[in-house]
Amino acid sequence: MAPSMDPDLEKRRWFNYVAKVPFVKWGLSRAWVNSNDEIFPHKKELEELADLLPGITASTIVIQGMEDDLVPPANADYVERIMTGVNSMDVQRIDGLNHFVPWSRPDLIKEAIVKLVAEETGK
Repeated sequence: MAPSMDPDLEKRRWFNYVAKVPFVKWGLSRAWVNSNDEIFPHKKELEELADLLPGITASTIVIQGMEDDLVPPANADYVERIMTGVNSMDVQRIDGLNHFVPWSRPDLIKEAIVKLVAEETGK
């Protein structure tokens, strides 16, 4: 769901730096703090991951909102381009959808899980 995968597209924004200030961090939710803490090492981790992605064979579904302001939609193109070993790839580019897929379109997630389970079990 809206995966940030392309190291060349990974950017820190001004609010990421503000959220690291202790008195600001104190006022943020645990989810926001955790998410923000993950941003800083993320580019390096994606660079390390890049060599492994072509070897992944698991069927993969990517759900990418085309109005995502946090993760550029071009990340879906990267996944499609680099994950060459997967059994099947389904990249869903959804117009009008932002980054918050689980809250705005949980139906897409459920459909993706059902599809992957059916593919895996042959049912």
